[in-house]
Amino acid sequence: MAQKQRRVSLSLTDPKKDGKKWAVRAIVTVTEGKDPAEGHEVETFLEGESVGRMPTGSDGRVIFDLSVANQPGKHLIEVRCPGSRPEVRHIIIPESQKKKEEAKVLITPTRVGSKHTLYCRLLTVTGDSDKPRVGTLIFFDQEKELGRAETSLSGETVFTIQLERWRKKQIIRIVVQGTSTTQVVHLYQDNSWNEAHHSTF
Repeated sequence: MAQKQRRVSLSLTDPKKDGKKWAVRAIVTVTEGKDPAEGHEVETFLEGESVGRMPTGSDGRVIFDLSVANQPGKHLIEVRCPGSRPEVRHIIIPESQKKKEEAKVLITPTRVGSKHTLYCRLLTVTGDSDKPRVGTLIFFDQEKELGRAETSLSGETVFTIQLERWRKKQIIRIVVQGTSTTQVVHLYQDNSWNEAHHSTF
């Protein structure tokens, strides 16, 4: 009777950050023909160095929990079982992402009659501190662009809007060019308080 061919297969979970390292689970399956092969020793290597040996269970499987260094790029994982060809896979550790800088706009609206003046200050949010930011603010009435204003080195600029007399309320959307930051200001014809809302999409 012909001997059944022994075969090793390897599947890997996606790397997950675990402190200063990355956790990866290696699931190894050993089969003989179509049947699971129990009791066969499997050795796993990470970057050419052995990280452990374990025998397969009744389902022909064995699981290794690996800890991979926090070094961006490819990392090779190999499994070996006597009587079969080694199986090699690689995982990719991504580049560490820098914390995104978020922009925000501080707005002080004033009104004289139907004329509204928006005193704006553009800031960059980095960690726990805010820094003045030079940039362009784009003002919209719904989808209609009303105009643009460049901020100074101190992040400040002024924009004036003449509210149409027939409109009791006007919603102005302010976009910080080159960012996903949008500020919404509600302007009123009467003596109601103007409102400003900040959001980042």
